Amino acid sequence: MLPLPYSLASLVAWLPRIQLLLGSFRWGWARQALQWVAAHTGVPVTLVAAVLVLILYRVAKRSLRFVAQVSVVLAVLALLAHFGLLRF
Repeated sequence: MLPLPYSLASLVAWLPRIQLLLGSFRWGWARQALQWVAAHTGVPVTLVAAVLVLILYRVAKRSLRFVAQVSVVLAVLALLAHFGLLRF
């Protein structure tokens, strides 16, 4: 079996950079976008926000389900390759 191209230490080394990037990200634009949609549609901001949360929840749920299925398939393929039952 081939060694992994990345070690755990190299992956963990990126965590402070990602935290710095996410920490500097500002969410003020989201509030302005909600207020703009509410002003131009006549729908209250809370209703627009609730609809967006519902849509994001459904998309995230489907995406997580897809990621889980792909992970299971990749794990099975890796096990088959490891035991020599599948050759690339």
